[in-house]
Amino acid sequence: MRHPKAWAILTCLASLFLGAASVLWADFGMPAWFFFFTQVWFWTIGLPTLLGVLTVAAIWGIPGWTTWPAWAFIVCTVLVALAFQTGCVFLLRRAWRLAGGKKS
Repeated sequence: MRHPKAWAILTCLASLFLGAASVLWADFGMPAWFFFFTQVWFWTIGLPTLLGVLTVAAIWGIPGWTTWPAWAFIVCTVLVALAFQTGCVFLLRRAWRLAGGKKS
């Protein structure tokens, strides 16, 4: 993993795109293969992004915060999801290096 920031951004954007596509497609009868693919993605690589989105959604429901515009929710969601995904990628990179160092 030579470029962890690029991997974090790429996987975060892919997770956000898959989440938006699955919510939109669910209204029109999402096929089973896409549902299976998104479940595998969100319970593995996309889990930090999913947790970031759920965190912002939970906090946004607090009374008094719901009067903010929708674009602020989107910006906060993307930033928190990216922070969670970046943290996870860097932790995995560190764990990979430590595991590789023990074998030598």
